[in-house]
Amino acid sequence: MFNSFGQLILKFTCPGIPDIYQGTELWDLNLVDPDNRRAVDYDIRMKMLKQDKSFGELINTFQTGEVKLKLMHQLLQIRNQYHEIFTHGEYVPLHIDGKYNDHVLGFMRKHDRSAIVVFVPVTYALIESENKEVVKMIERSIPENLFQRKLLHLSDLFQIIHLDLVA
Repeated sequence: MFNSFGQLILKFTCPGIPDIYQGTELWDLNLVDPDNRRAVDYDIRMKMLKQDKSFGELINTFQTGEVKLKLMHQLLQIRNQYHEIFTHGEYVPLHIDGKYNDHVLGFMRKHDRSAIVVFVPVTYALIESENKEVVKMIERSIPENLFQRKLLHLSDLFQIIHLDLVA
């Protein structure tokens, strides 16, 4: 499940336009082409979006797929709010110092005086037990002395942060 969250975050924050198949907003564990024109239950999706549940609550009932829908919805809102960064922003890799460099992908999307910083574990199962140490390394890789606002905090290892940059 957490690897799927990472893939979804990368799909929406890396350069390019995210490709979303209609009807795959929830878990789709079928071994068929997702674009096979199956009927989509929009009512259940709308009902889920109207509920005000935290990611913590939704992770406990992840089988419903509601947590994926909420994450996708929030990522679309972030892309919409910061469309200039995602449309015209420069991609700047961020490196995590130390032994976690191969386990966490970090990058900044920068445009004018604003930036979005993204951190996603790529080997979640290998670093989950070392969460606090990994988070310290992540925090050290964020440019200092800038105004920060967390846009997405699925957990300490999955973060999207908005930065106001000084010229």
